[in-house]
Amino acid sequence: VQIDEQTLHELYLAPFEAAIKEADAASVMSSYNGVNGAWASASTELQIDILRDEWGFDGFTVTDWGGNHAYTLDKGTDVEMPSVSQNTQAATDLGRCGRSSQPRAQRNGQGRLSVSG
Repeated sequence: VQIDEQTLHELYLAPFEAAIKEADAASVMSSYNGVNGAWASASTELQIDILRDEWGFDGFTVTDWGGNHAYTLDKGTDVEMPSVSQNTQAATDLGRCGRSSQPRAQRNGQGRLSVSG
């Protein structure tokens, strides 16, 4: 879907912002769809710029099962659920998984472990 910034923020993101700011959501699952040219699970605009930087979200993000259409751990996702096309041994062997996301995942995991413990 292609959508202008004002409509995106005022209409579509408002309920999610309330869940983050008012209900103190611990985690967010990305959707399957694309928004303004990027899959939601691989959108740094949605997951980093808006969710983390604008709204101050400090929890963890996860893709839906099969919802990661590309490698997402370097785009704001903390946990990738299985996807036939993306979570393969070949991807792991090529080094697509791992170190680039470890500091973020470690930070988010530590914050949430203290809440649940």
